[in-house]
Amino acid sequence: MIQRTCTVILMLAIHVTASADAPIQTPSDAFQAGKDFANDGKGTASGTVNPNTGATHLPYYGTTAPEAGYFQEGRNPIGGAGTTKQTQCQTDRAPDGFRQQECDAVNFLTKNPSQRPKYTIDKKTDPLLTGSKETIQNPGPIPGNSHQQCRVETIKTPATFITETCTEANTLEATSCQKTLTVTCRSPYPECAAGGIVDGMLEGDHYYSEPDQGLHVFGVTQSLNDAEGNYGVSTTYQNSITFTVKNPAEMTQAVLQAVTGVRSWRSVDVNGVTVYSETGDGGRVYRCNALGARVRIPMKAWVFSLLCSDSTVTWAPEQGKTPGYWQYRLILNMQDNYEANPPNAYPNINLLPFLHEGANTITVNATTGGYGYEGGGSWDVRFVVNRQCDPTCTDHWDNGCASLEERAR
Repeated sequence: MIQRTCTVILMLAIHVTASADAPIQTPSDAFQAGKDFANDGKGTASGTVNPNTGATHLPYYGTTAPEAGYFQEGRNPIGGAGTTKQTQCQTDRAPDGFRQQECDAVNFLTKNPSQRPKYTIDKKTDPLLTGSKETIQNPGPIPGNSHQQCRVETIKTPATFITETCTEANTLEATSCQKTLTVTCRSPYPECAAGGIVDGMLEGDHYYSEPDQGLHVFGVTQSLNDAEGNYGVSTTYQNSITFTVKNPAEMTQAVLQAVTGVRSWRSVDVNGVTVYSETGDGGRVYRCNALGARVRIPMKAWVFSLLCSDSTVTWAPEQGKTPGYWQYRLILNMQDNYEANPPNAYPNINLLPFLHEGANTITVNATTGGYGYEGGGSWDVRFVVNRQCDPTCTDHWDNGCASLEERAR
């Protein structure tokens, strides 16, 4: 960088002596006095005025001052700072005389315009301006001459290098997400279930089945005509139905819905467990003679008109010509006993606890009464059970990981 610098040094000193020199009356006299004083001391001052002598002879000397911040490379207005300093120095007093010189100088300059005569500096006649005009316009014939007041100076400023670095890195974070599968299943028919009786796997004697979309409605029914000599018939009628159950835990309905008939007593077993009985003691219905025997015994009672139960069965040993036999508990005599005829029943008994996977059997025991010599009667036992059918299912995924999957692509 090449910089042209013009330096004008003004040294102004006030020399007070006890000599009897002529008093200064005019600005010209003052200028000449200052010029003479500067010429006399310039040689001595140039060798003695430097930072080392300043630090030695001047208290509080330094190369920085708080007021340096006002300069701002010449762009900062300093009028406000000067006014503030003038106001402070009107009342401030320093702890010692040396420090007080600052405010003394400020106060002197503040009062000076009103106490000292004002001089008008004429740029056409004033020696400071007229004497420097030619030097400024003609700095010298030899560029770079170190003895010229205005000269060309070459200043070499080393290059400044800045090394900057940056780092780019991937941030790893553990993020969890969830995919939710929703399965919606619909049965092809109302009341149809994933568990129930398998289609085509229902059979038995004297049974019937009524069509229904989601249920198997089935039962047994039998009717016996009146016949003379029915008292001598020892038959207990037994109807059985077998069927296959799939997924019994998924079943919602299996009930013994109704037991109806005329001049008949009934009991119902599911897989060997008596779930319904009209004997009054919870046993199975049987037809017996007066001895409680279900079979004809020679030389003994032969009329089979009594209702008996297997709630208690004991062995009757042989007596003379009478062989031993199993003796059932007698309930009542059905002969001409119209009041004992049981009414129709609609128990709606839940059969789900008695069913299991695979083959199942329902057994109905029934016997007709015997009124006079007429022993006819009828019965109807009805069941309602779920039909097993496989539902139609659809899958729906709620993908809570979609945004993360997109970022991973």
